[in-house]
Amino acid sequence: MKLLAKSIIDKEQTDTRKDLDVDGIEIILLGRELDQENFNATKEAFITLADHFPIIGIEAPISYKILPVNPIAEDKVTREQSREYLQRCLELTNQIKAATKAEVYFQYQYAFGNFQPNGYPARKVPLTYELEQIAQFHRSLEAQCDFP
Repeated sequence: MKLLAKSIIDKEQTDTRKDLDVDGIEIILLGRELDQENFNATKEAFITLADHFPIIGIEAPISYKILPVNPIAEDKVTREQSREYLQRCLELTNQIKAATKAEVYFQYQYAFGNFQPNGYPARKVPLTYELEQIAQFHRSLEAQCDFP
């Protein structure tokens, strides 16, 4: 098991993690870091972090531009925006891995679609179908990278 410090990609916050006795750092993205105007600065910040942390984890947010990150959403706009965002996450992770010696990984949370007031997922399709769809999408992401 590895001990990772959690942070956002904020220099002040990541600097405070450098003195901790941890194996690496895990950065949760808030969404806008991968927009076209921010992508290179975000990549450079991660590359700099690799000088201090041998393990770098990147975690996608649960929402982007107000919509949930749901790559199999029934709603076409949500689905396409989610897939494009996760593609940028893969691109970032691939570039960080290529530019550093750090062990790099990427993760995202799949929280299903809409939720009922009681907190349970509101399903329009059977759970097994939904899980098959997200597993298939996940395998398509894995095929595009050489990291977990």
